[in-house]
Amino acid sequence: MLDGDDVVVAGRKQAFCILDTFQRDHTQPSHGYTCSNQGLTAGWGDIYTRSLPCQWIDVTELPAGTYTLRVTINPDQLLPESDLTNNVYTKEVTL
Repeated sequence: MLDGDDVVVAGRKQAFCILDTFQRDHTQPSHGYTCSNQGLTAGWGDIYTRSLPCQWIDVTELPAGTYTLRVTINPDQLLPESDLTNNVYTKEVTL
């Protein structure tokens, strides 16, 4: 979570397996990835609910205001991808 350019709260999503759980592009069939055979098909996403551990950022100590939530996927580029330029998402949030 950013306040301007300053990181005010950091978190880390811990994944225990990567698989096709949500179809974003209905023209792309799943490759059938599972926790035993992990992967992510183009046009598919992997969704985790907020009830799972490490799927949230604790903002209880932040004062009310507007911040930028920045999510970086595959920051160390350990997973092979066809496009590394779309791995950062930002969203303005108000507390």
